[in-house]
Amino acid sequence: MLFKLKNDLLTIIILLTQRKLIMNKKLLCLLMFVFSLGLGFTSCSDDDDDYKPVDITLDKTEVTLDEKATAEVKITKGNGDYKVTSAKADIATAVLGTDKTTVTITGVAAGETEVTVTDKEGKTATVKVKVDAAIALEKTEVSVEEGNATTTVKVTKGKGDYVVTVDPADESIAKASVAVDVITITGVAPGEATVTVKDKDNNTTTLKVTVVAYAETIAATYNGDLIITLPGQDPMPAQKKDIVFEKSTDNKAKLVLKDFSLGEDLVIGDIPVDGIVVSKEEDGTYKLAETTVTIPIGEGDDPIQAKVTTTGTVKDGKMDLAISVGEVFPPLLITVTFEGEVKEEPAE
Repeated sequence: MLFKLKNDLLTIIILLTQRKLIMNKKLLCLLMFVFSLGLGFTSCSDDDDDYKPVDITLDKTEVTLDEKATAEVKITKGNGDYKVTSAKADIATAVLGTDKTTVTITGVAAGETEVTVTDKEGKTATVKVKVDAAIALEKTEVSVEEGNATTTVKVTKGKGDYVVTVDPADESIAKASVAVDVITITGVAPGEATVTVKDKDNNTTTLKVTVVAYAETIAATYNGDLIITLPGQDPMPAQKKDIVFEKSTDNKAKLVLKDFSLGEDLVIGDIPVDGIVVSKEEDGTYKLAETTVTIPIGEGDDPIQAKVTTTGTVKDGKMDLAISVGEVFPPLLITVTFEGEVKEEPAE
């Protein structure tokens, strides 16, 4: 319609000029100005009809950076008026620069997220963001035995000048020191501790430490030869028996002699001995302190209260025990010896 109006207006001006009806130059100029406006409107209308929104393109679609580090992504094509959002601001943040086409992404914590760019036409583009820890260890959890045993952990990533600290509440459980990039953990007493590692840029990470009790180290089922000697008699033939050894408290253990009997006529059953203190010698031998308990033997209202005393050692998966049972034939003692190894459980 604007095109037709333009042509009509031009025709009128030409006719009026030919017939000398427009003698006033000012009037002619006015008509020519109106005519030029028509051309402008027509041009704009044509441009509007040809406009099509474009897709947003970015110079990167994936970014990997460390915590506290930044990365830039350029918007290379789009429709303007951009907005940026991060799906997980606790992993990474994103802001649009003053040039309105540069997105700055900052790592906050290790993890993955996406940054979305949106323009005025509703077009979107995304950047996959992976944030790596600024400081890292070869292990995040370690176990070490009590009694000042040690283990080491290497710092695999960081800015140097490392400092290690043990949570004050855990100082009675473990100690920690560092030389260059090697952390030494010393187990003091059974329990769990947290060690914090910091570099010169104040990036931090933590190491979980479990200090294992001696009793837990040697906890297992041992199978071997049990030999019983009754007072005044020769030792009985060896029997294959199991002894279950397990941790009962942080520094004590419990053993259970399974299916104990003095021949077919006196079946006692399982004999539990709890409260055994376990220590460790310099040569790696675990010593089971002499421990005495009282257990009932026999049925009825008045069973025999036998005193069972155990002592022994464990080294390289082998257990040696000496057991005495008193009050069954007072004042004589029944003596028992056991030699066995860790029992291998059948494969499932």
